[in-house]
Amino acid sequence: MKFFISVIFLISQLVQAQTVTGTIKDGKTNEALFGATVVIKGSTEGGLTDIDGHFKFNTTTLPPFVLTVTYLGYTTLEYPVKSLETPVTIKIKANETILKEVEVSTVRLSVKQKES
Repeated sequence: MKFFISVIFLISQLVQAQTVTGTIKDGKTNEALFGATVVIKGSTEGGLTDIDGHFKFNTTTLPPFVLTVTYLGYTTLEYPVKSLETPVTIKIKANETILKEVEVSTVRLSVKQKES
């Protein structure tokens, strides 16, 4: 009977939600990124960063797993998590794309010029 209760207790501890915490920062300026999406790869468990770049969400997935971090204007990053004992700090890089030059003209044609 004691063995059965011990097994049930152990299983309930394993199924309990774990808390994933951390911070998302810009890889170049080290500034916190507000509104970055952090999701466990292959699941719907995740959350968004607050104004200080911190995120916190509960999961039933046990480590090791991979966090997928996305943020507008930055490259998507996959970050492996091996333990939930300490918060993670993830730095992502800006997606710098070189664009072609754009020329803006301020010339206006009058109606008479258009007609001729």
